[in-house]
Amino acid sequence: MTGGADDNASGAASVIEVARVAAANRLAGANCFALFSGEEFGLFGSKAFINALSADQLNKVRVMINLDVVGVSGALGVDRRPRPRRDRTAAGAETRRQRRAVGTPAGRR
Repeated sequence: MTGGADDNASGAASVIEVARVAAANRLAGANCFALFSGEEFGLFGSKAFINALSADQLNKVRVMINLDVVGVSGALGVDRRPRPRRDRTAAGAETRRQRRAVGTPAGRR
């Protein structure tokens, strides 16, 4: 799997599936399923979502579950292919410096 499949797609697919099952089983109370992206650059979407809630709505929140990097490759045997080796060349070092400058953790693409 690629970083995008591990990080973004697996979490989003899991939330959508949980929402589908919850709708089919008619859970008690009000239920809200929200998807946010790009937390590496700041929690802009989730902060805006919470800040838009009234105090009454916020007090009714029962649980928040974060499903991020659900499809972990390797550790759970999902992907047994060897991972590419880190680029140790000068060009690779420059790419890592550029990623750090924009807030992308090294190793993520």
